[in-house]
Amino acid sequence: MRILIHSYFFPGLGGILEFTAMMAEEFTREGHEVRLWAPNSGEWSDSYGYEVHRKPGILKALDLARWSDVCLQVDTIKLKAALPLMAYHRPLAVNHQKFMSWERRGLDFRPALKKAMLKHARNICISRAVAENVPAESTIIPNPYDDEVFKEYPDVGRDQDLVFVGRLEGEKGAEDLLNAVAALGEKDIRPSLTIVGAGSEEGMLRALAGDLELGGQVSFKGCVRGEELASVLNSHRVMVVPSRWEEPFGIVALEGIACGCAVVGSRGGGLRDAIGPCGVTYENGNVGKLTAALEGLLTDPGEVRRCRERAGEHLERHRKKNIAREYLKVFEEMVR
Repeated sequence: MRILIHSYFFPGLGGILEFTAMMAEEFTREGHEVRLWAPNSGEWSDSYGYEVHRKPGILKALDLARWSDVCLQVDTIKLKAALPLMAYHRPLAVNHQKFMSWERRGLDFRPALKKAMLKHARNICISRAVAENVPAESTIIPNPYDDEVFKEYPDVGRDQDLVFVGRLEGEKGAEDLLNAVAALGEKDIRPSLTIVGAGSEEGMLRALAGDLELGGQVSFKGCVRGEELASVLNSHRVMVVPSRWEEPFGIVALEGIACGCAVVGSRGGGLRDAIGPCGVTYENGNVGKLTAALEGLLTDPGEVRRCRERAGEHLERHRKKNIAREYLKVFEEMVR
């Protein structure tokens, strides 16, 4: 098959770019021809193993549409890419990565037009929560994780307790985690906590850790990625994903599970799908429930072990090769 992918692409940061790269690589490995239509600028590299076309003009966009057998739009439906496909009657699959508003706002007719176009596309959602937000029939295919990087490293000692990985912004809940760790101290439970990430609230969080007298327990690592991040995760027993908002999914939870962590995370949105049977969930924003969930795992090594024992089956579906094959099965149905 000739597969056209429309998505933002490297250089840059974020799960969308990483998802796109993993799928493009796996489609290519499976013997398909891939071209990537990237609406963002950046240096092109032929080392990807597939063509990358950045910010193509209308003629090039039409040429890409004509070349393709099927197109995958990543993140949500984009009119600029969907219209050239319609001109050549090419089938469109839309990967939905987030919650959207589909109603018309004032004179802005685009949300309503996108909503109408979804009826003529194959919609693929990353979680049950996202599927409930999409106003059309959809298939659920969860996000993958990079199983070549995120795995257990036998040479890394697991001698740390809690780890948080994410942007240091209010909705990610690091403040709640610090308050929960302080509450555990009142019960004579004093776990170590590593905070990985950066953001506008880093200064506030450092000050809060000091105010709560957690200086000896909490360390801030800054931004860490790839194998270095996998090594950090391998040294911890429990990953905490304390999001206050409803996450559409939560690849970070898969990465933690793959590196041998049990996971404590908020249950709203799609995060509970990512955690599966490999951890404990609690009500978003409820510090008391978060504290109780952490206490349960920190004082019961057997439960941590049971979470880890359930990881293999849970992770199998999320391996990038298997997720790519689920997408390819959908594409094959579309082009028959």
